[in-house]
Amino acid sequence: MKKKILQVCNTDFYANKFLTPLFIALKARGYQIDLICEGSELSNELRGCINKHYNLSFPKKASILSFFHIMRKCKRIIANNDYILCNSHNRNASIPIRLSFLFTLDRRLKNTINCYTAHGFYFHDGQSRLGYYSTVLLEYILSFGDDLILSQSFEDVCFFSKLPGIKKKIYPIGNGIKTEKFFKLTGKIRESKEGKLNLKQGLTRIIFVGRIVKNKGVEDLLEAFTLIKDCNIELILVGGAIEQETNSVLPFIYKNYHHLIDNSNLIITGMVDNVADYLSVSDIFVSPSYREGMPRSTIEAQASSLGVIATNIRGNREIITTMVNGLTYEPGKINDLKEALELLIFDRKKLLSFSKQARENAVKNFSEDKYIYRQLKHIEEKINEKC
Repeated sequence: MKKKILQVCNTDFYANKFLTPLFIALKARGYQIDLICEGSELSNELRGCINKHYNLSFPKKASILSFFHIMRKCKRIIANNDYILCNSHNRNASIPIRLSFLFTLDRRLKNTINCYTAHGFYFHDGQSRLGYYSTVLLEYILSFGDDLILSQSFEDVCFFSKLPGIKKKIYPIGNGIKTEKFFKLTGKIRESKEGKLNLKQGLTRIIFVGRIVKNKGVEDLLEAFTLIKDCNIELILVGGAIEQETNSVLPFIYKNYHHLIDNSNLIITGMVDNVADYLSVSDIFVSPSYREGMPRSTIEAQASSLGVIATNIRGNREIITTMVNGLTYEPGKINDLKEALELLIFDRKKLLSFSKQARENAVKNFSEDKYIYRQLKHIEEKINEKC
């Protein structure tokens, strides 16, 4: 009989973009994968990995009734399918699952290993004191229903390991990408690619990659960009808001920065599948986010040999060594971001040095194979321990 694993995440977008390599590896190890997520636009590659897909919508706002309703549905699925392990991702998807395991007397759930993959815990330095400690307390309470916690952030593991009852169940896994897919183009080859992407040639291109939503700091980046006195620069925002999100800042951007769009100094691509192409013809990458786990986009930018500027937050600090392979600044400090941008725009020698070190760091420390291996190792160790 096949060992069955249930994977749970917020959306089809997240499953397609971030979880498919793990699913492929689990299937190759002989596991049968079922998936709970909202949306039915699963890639062919993802469909080839999973046995069954449950299209369920997770609550986007704190609502006791909504959480209770989705908990009942998830508990029924887990109880009726004899899963050896349930692995949840993302806050909205993981909380109902973790609560289901925390408050259950059903033996069928108790026979299932509950694994939570933390792609960044939801407390962060920008919160109020009350908000910060409330979020930490929530995560701590939920952890009592977890058998295994996999955290992308080593910093988070160090923090939570100090709390009673956590140390023996939490492990760092980092993050990883296919570094061979990312590279920097120069000369005529770059010009050719820019032509295919309908981009200008002969300028310094600043790039942001990610969902254009609140807490990603895109508004800070736009404000800093407008303060730079150089007409030979371009900002490209690669991304948008997915269908299931309600906190997009795109209307604000189109209303307040339409003059940049009209003058072609600002380009917004929307959601695209060829992020590597845009990175390959860019020079400086900015991650102005207020909260991250272990940001994949920052690793991809380093693998593309870009000069990287990012907020000094958990996750980013584990990727960037400031003044060695990139620059960091405090979240929300727009003038500091402006100065970091100007340093890399006007000091080409510094930009080249950071770019070279960035590529070496990505290849050495953030390969997808190592990232997947670490997850499989801890999952299978817990399964073998249970069996």
